Amino acid sequence: MGERHGGTLIGVAPSRTMTGMSDLDDRLISGETVVFSTAKHWFALIADSKWAILMIVVALVAAWLQSDATSGIGGFLNRSLGLAQQGLWLGALAWIAYNAIAWRSAEYHVTNRRVLGQEASSAAGRPIRC
Repeated sequence: MGERHGGTLIGVAPSRTMTGMSDLDDRLISGETVVFSTAKHWFALIADSKWAILMIVVALVAAWLQSDATSGIGGFLNRSLGLAQQGLWLGALAWIAYNAIAWRSAEYHVTNRRVLGQEASSAAGRPIRC
């Protein structure tokens, strides 16, 4: 659960802190108070990365299928499979890194008047507000 701070309930996950509170204070209207603040659940990172995890599994299967041939059509297929495997690994790692950044930067706040959300940062470094 959360703890009481000056009459407001703050429900922040223990391992994470809300970094955008000063930004939140700028977004509050007169007489508005924060009742509850939270972040995305850890499982959201896994759910958003399901295709990246599948890419890693496919790369592992490709590594298992790779032969020792170095010449002829077998060598060509071996090198092609190796390149595809590297592409899958790099793509999956980049995808997971992006999802981790988006997960860490998501914040949600409930006030006495409305619900405020702030999702992942855009490429320009500006937050996307909900």
